[in-house]
Amino acid sequence: MNKKIIYVLIAVLFAGVGTAGGYFYQYNKSQKEIDNLQKEKQNQQKQIEALQKEIEDLKKEKEVLEQTADWETYRNGELGYEVKYPAEFVYEENTEKATTAFFEKQLKDITDHGAMPHISVTVYDNPEELSFDDWLAKNADIFPNLESKERIEGNKGESYSITYKLMPAYVSTCYFILDESRIYAIEVFTIGSDFDLKGVYDQMVSTFKTYQ
Repeated sequence: MNKKIIYVLIAVLFAGVGTAGGYFYQYNKSQKEIDNLQKEKQNQQKQIEALQKEIEDLKKEKEVLEQTADWETYRNGELGYEVKYPAEFVYEENTEKATTAFFEKQLKDITDHGAMPHISVTVYDNPEELSFDDWLAKNADIFPNLESKERIEGNKGESYSITYKLMPAYVSTCYFILDESRIYAIEVFTIGSDFDLKGVYDQMVSTFKTYQ
């Protein structure tokens, strides 16, 4: 074969390889740009969702402030918390058990407050700073027959809500807030009564705050 033809073929071959390489480079570059744009879009979406959640939280906080404007505030400096409760409620403290029960004034004369409809706040020591699951397992005698457990996202730090069978026909709800070596539990009791304290319970949980 003529040397000139061979040189031409080699030149054409190199040109083809160069064109293919250039195309491959551009393709990779374009793909990276697309990937970067997709990541940026995902990040922007996350920021939008975070802002929407923050707005919703602020709306809920405003609603709670409006709905509990005439409520009383209970503060316990020793145990480091405060909570609002309805003006028509009273409370009774049990310092030995670190529990405060809130109930309607009309029930004040009932001797056995533990058996009447009420909302309680109890503070448990957690000196080992166990995880919530480990602490709950350790205290299974207090919260028997666990039905459900859910981690609650919000502005109260690490929080959980559980339901458990206090009695065969009664499921109790309890909200927990973990704060270093303490665990705060807010629970509603309406065993064998027609009292509906769920709304009050939700509002009290919303107003609950811990402090050092």
